[in-house]
Amino acid sequence: MRPRGKARRTRFACPRCGQSGLLLSAVAARDAECVSCNLPLFAGPDEHLHDSRELAEVKRHARAAAQAARATRGAASGEGRARGLRAVALACLALGGLAGWWMFSSSESPDSDAERFTGLCLAGDWESAEEYLADDDFQRAEFRRWRILHFASIVDRLRPAGDRVLPLIEPVTETATSRVLDVALVSPFVGRRAHRQHWEKSADRWTFDASASLEDRRRPDGATTNAAGTTTPAAASEEEAEPPPLRVDRPPEVAQ
Repeated sequence: MRPRGKARRTRFACPRCGQSGLLLSAVAARDAECVSCNLPLFAGPDEHLHDSRELAEVKRHARAAAQAARATRGAASGEGRARGLRAVALACLALGGLAGWWMFSSSESPDSDAERFTGLCLAGDWESAEEYLADDDFQRAEFRRWRILHFASIVDRLRPAGDRVLPLIEPVTETATSRVLDVALVSPFVGRRAHRQHWEKSADRWTFDASASLEDRRRPDGATTNAAGTTTPAAASEEEAEPPPLRVDRPPEVAQ
């Protein structure tokens, strides 16, 4: 993270790309941003950093909890105590809703997991990226092959300073326990590179299936990539295919 002013620093992670490091204190980090994806981060009333969308939701729940707390402190009579109990119940519901929303937004979406996972791959943070794999030696070995195929030449340390890669993620197929995503990486240096990611849900969390992703090397543009990284364009449709050359049979020459 890159702070814009001097302040005490603490350690936390970017909510979008998963980049972690030493950051500004949650109290004074209103002008911090992620050094990997440049996402602006703001301190919330819960003393954590959030992006603008999360911050609005956190503040809304915090206001509801604060109103409930004030009502509780002002309860003096039996009726006031009853109102206070209702306010406490309201505060508990608000905090429970906040916790549920936070868990759903951070762990129930394979798209957000894929975005963070891709950011870690671009940063070359392979140890953190492997946390998105199943606890399987075979998957880890396949992931090493997959990352060389798609990220070996475009990690942060090999790109020019200031080059920002925008990941574009589109779902291809989806079931309750699996999802296939098309991922395009776009930047002035990288151009546009695309690959396909397979994700599986097990034990209430989404994991990256490196083996299936390595086997399915079809790109969103219809081309295929082999294990050596050679790309073969998609075959033209019947309408686009060029017609065969016209054959003309010449008559035999007549001797003069």
